[in-house]
Amino acid sequence: MSSLCWLHLSDIHFRPSTEWSDATARDALLEHLRDTISKRGLAIDLIFCTGDIAFGELRGQPLAGQYALAQSFFDELRQVCGDLPAERVFVVPGNHDVNRNAVDPHAQAHWNALASDAPGHASRINQEFAANSGSANFALKRIAEYGDFVRAAFPHQQAPTGHHHYAQVVDIRGCKVGIGGFNSAWTCAGPEDDRNLWLAAEAQFNHMRTVLAPANLRIGLIHHPHDWFNVAERSIIETRQQHDFDFWLHGHTHDLKVRP
Repeated sequence: MSSLCWLHLSDIHFRPSTEWSDATARDALLEHLRDTISKRGLAIDLIFCTGDIAFGELRGQPLAGQYALAQSFFDELRQVCGDLPAERVFVVPGNHDVNRNAVDPHAQAHWNALASDAPGHASRINQEFAANSGSANFALKRIAEYGDFVRAAFPHQQAPTGHHHYAQVVDIRGCKVGIGGFNSAWTCAGPEDDRNLWLAAEAQFNHMRTVLAPANLRIGLIHHPHDWFNVAERSIIETRQQHDFDFWLHGHTHDLKVRP
């Protein structure tokens, strides 16, 4: 294969109340893509969106309505990108994809307390996440609406275990491209997230490594940069992303940066 071309989007934040402004910016993006793809003769192979697809549960603007706008946009985007099939689109959840009304404040205080002594609790949390049991299972319910959106729009990436992460190998013109979608949103709640987040890094990276072993090229997708996680998770993420993946795409920071 001579080349691989993907489109990476992030932090779109769909919400009905700002459609009067946001739709104009998105239309300009689509027009720019039409023009660029046509002039350069590009063939888009994959579309990635690294989280914050929605804005979050708001009074009178439920997440379901925000994801309905998102699905319409992705349908048009796929058409602009050469009628790309839905199976070539991969998304991950971000902190704004969390329904904060579903977050129990006492349980969240417990997660933050565990983060303050992260090395002492990492093994148990990885075990609970891997088994989808205990407090991890309860925490995952905060992204239930995101899960409904994925089931409707991109069922190929829906994890049957309910973890909202996935690993897939896609054959593109003879190249086996491994795509690992990480769930960094499952303990997100609000301003206290910074330096307190849990990924269950070992559980998620080990899952990806097993499934993506046959791939020639591996691309990791995640919403948060590694420095948003607690100290125990941070070091694992920074090491494993460099060792296990050829490309590591994230969102959240709202700026454009490429690090070799």
